[in-house]
This record gives sequence, C-alpha cells and structure tokens, in this order.
Amino acid sequence: MDARQLDPDVDGERRKGGGIKCPNSVGGHADGRAEVLKITVPQSGLAAGLKPGAMVRPVDLFATPWARIFNGQLSDGVGYRAARLDLVVVEAAQ
Repeated sequence: MDARQLDPDVDGERRKGGGIKCPNSVGGHADGRAEVLKITVPQSGLAAGLKPGAMVRPVDLFATPWARIFNGQLSDGVGYRAARLDLVVVEAAQ
C-alpha cells in the first residue's frame, strides 16, 4: 500500500480529546483491482520520513461499519483506523 495524503486533523483532537488524528489515503491493489482506503492514524503512529507515495504497512488495522439517515437518505460506509503506519523497505531487483 502507498500513502497518498498526510494531513493532521487538529479539529478532531479538540472534539475527541485524544491525540492528533491524521487521515491518510492509502492505495493498494490485488487481483487486478485497486482501492484507496482512508485510514485514520494517530500522529504518533506516523513513521519518521513518511511521504506521499511511500510504501506502508498498516499495523493493528480495524474497520468500523457505520450508517446514518440524513434528510431521509441513508448513508453508510466503513471507517478504518490503525495504530500506526510502518514504512516498507523494498529492495531493488538485481
């Protein structure tokens, strides 16, 4: 998976009282399909040197399904959180 966005959600820190949460768009592909997941990670869980496009491995990833009705319309989805994003070192082929 590769990281696409690294923006801290400082307002989220104020609302929830926890550490700064960083939503990250992480892309991956398998079986000919590609997906982008928005994974929220605490700022302390971001690896040093993490930049957009870097290969990462989510640690302790969990998914939380959600649903709500707003103006008579049902919205649903899955929220993803991880304890941290580890950098993946890929060795060059020789």
